[in-house]
Amino acid sequence: MKKIPFILVLLAGIILSSCASNNMKQDVYSDFYEESPVTVLIMPVINNSMEVDMKSALYATLAKPLCEAGYYVLPPHLTMEILQRESVLDSELFIDQSVTRFKEYFGADMVLFTRINQCAKVALLGTIIVDVDYELRSTKTDAVLYSKNVTVIKDTSVKEESDETSVLFKVFSSLVSTSINTAFTTYEDLIVENSSLGLSYLPAGKYSPKHWRDGEEDAGPYQINRTE
Repeated sequence: MKKIPFILVLLAGIILSSCASNNMKQDVYSDFYEESPVTVLIMPVINNSMEVDMKSALYATLAKPLCEAGYYVLPPHLTMEILQRESVLDSELFIDQSVTRFKEYFGADMVLFTRINQCAKVALLGTIIVDVDYELRSTKTDAVLYSKNVTVIKDTSVKEESDETSVLFKVFSSLVSTSINTAFTTYEDLIVENSSLGLSYLPAGKYSPKHWRDGEEDAGPYQINRTE
């Protein structure tokens, strides 16, 4: 058996170590650690899907993972009422604009923008897809402190196990069962999982015991895919 030269093993270790260290939170989110934000304002969800109800459904799931990460979240219902009163419910008007005004108006250190790119059921294929962008912007510098794209896919297909029927009937039966199962499966669990994944790599906030102690943890990929 041919031995691998020690120098090659050493170089491989250095390369792997370098790749790992380059994706540490303290490197990827250096601006985040420098600003050390505490208070978060959740902006109304931008919904580019055909599912109208998904806007409020996603909005309702966002506060929990932010709080669990150690941040103070401005009360969503209260801030939504204020934004509605000020006629600023359309987040698309602000996502490419300065967000420093929200520091002045709400005392927020950063604002969370979310965009639903896709929320769809493909009945015949037995597939449900929820695709969302997450972006946290600094109200001090307008810099993007954190961003992720998350796609969660659920398989709702149904396979007929019986051997007593013809192949054609089994295929037809499976298609019908799959279509029905897909139609009656709600988006709720996928929305919750999507938001949890989208904010799962946040640096720990002030109210977390891991605050300032998670810099060497993996920052995670920008694109997160999950299939169930």
